[in-house]
Amino acid sequence: MKGSSLVMCFLFASCGLFAQQNESKIKRVEFSSMSFTFGALISNERFSNNLANFRKLAPKSEILAQDIEKGNEGSYYLVTSSGPAFSAGAYFSVKNKEGKWSKYHPQVRIGLSYANQTLLSNSFTKSEYFRVDTLTSNNSGQVFFVDSVKTDYYSMEYYREQLYVDAAFLISSNPNNLLKFYGGLGISLGLTFNSTTFLYNNRGSYLDASVSLGNNYYYPDRGEYSEEIFLNKESFTALISLPIGLESKLSRRENNWAKCRVFFEGRPSLSYVSIPELASSFTTAGIWGMGFKYDF
Repeated sequence: MKGSSLVMCFLFASCGLFAQQNESKIKRVEFSSMSFTFGALISNERFSNNLANFRKLAPKSEILAQDIEKGNEGSYYLVTSSGPAFSAGAYFSVKNKEGKWSKYHPQVRIGLSYANQTLLSNSFTKSEYFRVDTLTSNNSGQVFFVDSVKTDYYSMEYYREQLYVDAAFLISSNPNNLLKFYGGLGISLGLTFNSTTFLYNNRGSYLDASVSLGNNYYYPDRGEYSEEIFLNKESFTALISLPIGLESKLSRRENNWAKCRVFFEGRPSLSYVSIPELASSFTTAGIWGMGFKYDF
């Protein structure tokens, strides 16, 4: 009896140890998918496109040192700015204690995003008229005036690129269905690079007899073009987003095509934008795009 008791104790201890080992092997978080997204970053602007700001961005500019204020300002201001955006992400499924999906099928996504934008843009046109000749008709005696017109066209842009580290917590409908809806909360922390101010000046002159001769123009026989490029300071940038999306399998059958998914995703965001030479600001933004995802 004593020997039997020892054997029973040994068996129970072995079963307990085996069960404990099996429980320890259950992965609560496991790598499950990879995705690639192509789209655009769109943001509302909070910075003025005026000359004063461009002169802060390019204080040594010879183009901006000219008397541009007398010109007519361009009709377009950037109310929103946009540029291409690309993202890559790795997904980690979060399971319950039994290693199964919980009700909302949670996942953690970690990845990188790249985007570029023209944040500021403006243009000016300045024209000066000089009387160079007076023509008199031999037949009617009518007088025609010929003017020399000197025109300067100025264009200016502030451009930069951004690289973000992304993290998001997502919940979704049943991932085994053909269509899956998902949403969550995300944060992207990044740095800017290649922040640059571009300045252009086109200058030309021509003879204008449009008032007297009915829109007859004598176009210029010469022109001048100049450009300046200034590198600007880099800065920290961030997005707090609410990613939402619709995802579809490429096949209903249980095969490799069923592991492939296409999706549309939007990330409406609150964005922190800093231009060191000017100011910092919070604004609304968003990354919208189409993507491809593969389940492992």
